Amino acid sequence: MTEEDLVGKVIEQYTLLRCIGEGSFSEVYEAQCKNKFFACKVCEQEKQYNTELAAYTLLKNSGASLAIHSTGEYQGHKFIVMDLGTDARNLIFRGNIGKNLVAFLQVLDCVKICTEKGVNHNDIRESNIVFYEEQAKLIDFGTASFSSIGLSSSYSRKINPCLGTEGFNTRAYRDTENLARILAYFVRNSVQSSAQIKARLQAMAIDAQIQCRKAGTAQNTLNLLHSKLEEMLGLATYEPIKL
Repeated sequence: MTEEDLVGKVIEQYTLLRCIGEGSFSEVYEAQCKNKFFACKVCEQEKQYNTELAAYTLLKNSGASLAIHSTGEYQGHKFIVMDLGTDARNLIFRGNIGKNLVAFLQVLDCVKICTEKGVNHNDIRESNIVFYEEQAKLIDFGTASFSSIGLSSSYSRKINPCLGTEGFNTRAYRDTENLARILAYFVRNSVQSSAQIKARLQAMAIDAQIQCRKAGTAQNTLNLLHSKLEEMLGLATYEPIKL
């Protein structure tokens, strides 16, 4: 089923308006129900669909992911309807350094919640971060894996992706290590910053990347980034805001 086949179609009460994202095995559409807008993800593979639902079920009401409004099947394709977030990349390019660092702190909190709930995203990058009602959320859990804690979900038991403690921790560490690169991205693409402050913050972000490669565990990486972020926020507060 192509994008042209789905635009304009009504899935349950949701009208698909336009394609806003696509991956190897799914497409995401902006959908409308009455006067509200949502995101509708259409999955080609049932395993990906089950993995997504397992993650969203475990993270329900945690603040780390978007709320799910409907799930089901349409013409042989599984779908998930969720809140419609704003791509983090659209906000980062408009934000000053201080605002973007606070936004990154929210991303860290999302990853910490996922780890506590036994969910490892496995694909944390800029395009998989959105903001909904001024709060960071993680999206696209199609390649997620779960620890024994996460296997409490009926969907995660169905796909049975438990890696064991060692395997889960290894992937979790790689995910958190990637956060240091995203921190550098947040700083590098900020606006309204003095050249001197921006240079110092970029140097600190690069240093965080180097230290995270030596952290050894996901928890150590999160702790290191939290500490580095507090230091950076202290410096960023001295930046005058240009109105």
